[in-house]
Amino acid sequence: MTFNEKVTMKDLLSEGLYILMQQKPFEKITIKQICDKTGVIRGTFYNHFMDKYEALEYLIHRMFFKGFENQTNPQIIKHIFQTVSDNRDFFKSCYRITGQNGFEDLMSNVFKEIFRNVFSYLDVSGMDSRFTVDFLVDYYANDLLYFLKYWIQHNFEPDVETYYAKIDVLFKNSIKELNIRYMDKSF
Repeated sequence: MTFNEKVTMKDLLSEGLYILMQQKPFEKITIKQICDKTGVIRGTFYNHFMDKYEALEYLIHRMFFKGFENQTNPQIIKHIFQTVSDNRDFFKSCYRITGQNGFEDLMSNVFKEIFRNVFSYLDVSGMDSRFTVDFLVDYYANDLLYFLKYWIQHNFEPDVETYYAKIDVLFKNSIKELNIRYMDKSF
């Protein structure tokens, strides 16, 4: 099996999970049901994922980064909000996944990856010495997680453009306040 076939199979399995999550709570979905939905055997699932949580993480990652290969682009945050808006029922369902391997932990990891990539394109040489990049990555990832949860809890009001504009102002002003500048790299 080639690498491309594995990616395709991962996509197929995660899509099966996506469809099932439209029908029932994540906690009630079994590996067998994912396999039945996608027409593969359990062994095939376990060749690609350790468990359904890893499949969900792959699915979320794929949804957020699909068509957005340049993960350092700050516009990816707007893209994430648009993706969530386009898949409202799915993400409402995701936020009901709590406890160990909960959705918020998964999202925090994805958002930390995004901010690590964004910070790699920032000039932090003049940054306030009280902060480290790791601290700021955690801070902004958790802020984004809060903003997303708040937006979902408030029934996706206001619209993506308006809500993103508010968040963008908060992020940009706080980054300026820390004396961080975008390096001269094209996005």
